[in-house]
Amino acid sequence: MEEGRIKSASSCSTSRTRERGSSGISVSGTKASAFCQNESLDQPPRYGAQRHSSAESAQMEVYIMALLPCSMSSLTISNREVGITSFLSGCRPMLFIDACFLIDLYGGSCLSTVTHNANDQLFPLAYVIVSSENYEDWLWFMQNLKEIITGKQIVLVTDRNVSLLRTVMELFGEECNAWCVRHVKKNFSKFANSRGMRGNPKKTTLDLFTKIAYARDHLLYGVYLTKLFTLKPKLAKWVDENGPQHWSNALFPYPGWDKLYTNITKSFNNWILKLREMDIIQFMKGHVIITIDMLFRHKMEVTKWHPLPGGCNIDKMIKESQKKSQGFTGRVASLIEFIV
Repeated sequence: MEEGRIKSASSCSTSRTRERGSSGISVSGTKASAFCQNESLDQPPRYGAQRHSSAESAQMEVYIMALLPCSMSSLTISNREVGITSFLSGCRPMLFIDACFLIDLYGGSCLSTVTHNANDQLFPLAYVIVSSENYEDWLWFMQNLKEIITGKQIVLVTDRNVSLLRTVMELFGEECNAWCVRHVKKNFSKFANSRGMRGNPKKTTLDLFTKIAYARDHLLYGVYLTKLFTLKPKLAKWVDENGPQHWSNALFPYPGWDKLYTNITKSFNNWILKLREMDIIQFMKGHVIITIDMLFRHKMEVTKWHPLPGGCNIDKMIKESQKKSQGFTGRVASLIEFIV
């Protein structure tokens, strides 16, 4: 399938295909079909155009339907609703977006968006298999992503891929556009090297950068930036000129829960590592299987939360915060605010 691609959205593997050629694989709603037209039998199938029997197509439909919380006869319920509803009702309003290469015979890339669930664990919301990380493919993916979040205010965390960044700015605007702190820090480190920073002085500048990124308010942000300016003015200028409103807690306009980095997308890429060696149909089948397994395990874990109001991971984070807060003093600033 020349230039063709398979598009898959939601953790339930709902897929669509935009066809430029005459062959491909498409999944629409709860129906799956595989077809291959105008392909010579004595030539190997091109990108995404593997031949699959009608039995495999039927099996694919069963795999997709397996995710639905209803009987197989309930075909009126979209298989996308499970992942979307779970995200909107039980996850932080943050999406982490990334891509990884596929390493099978046909190549291509898997664009994905994931988030943290109520227990701070990986929750895969949507993925798409495309030919490359170009603007057109990112735009298609992000348009569909915007459609499914139904107007909810979302923070989008990216590694600043040029095509991805362009689509985020066009579709979601600038304010919700968060940049991965880890990638920004890497660029900051390279700039520090170019200014002759080595050894302990460089370690101090990197520590100050981290404090600038995670400062809780404008006051602390200013304190750490001033210290950096005292140490090396050009480094402070670099921070000021490289969009701190996109990666610093103090300046970012929406809650970030100290998660302005894309580490969780790497977890997703590792989670699908074995699938990346498979063709598209096998990839989708495998993704459904491991997603069902993960969701079932998480559901079983929820039964152990009682009497906690949240998961054990969240409880651990609360205890760590309580430990760090020992010795703090506070005063009432208003009916709903305290200054610590």
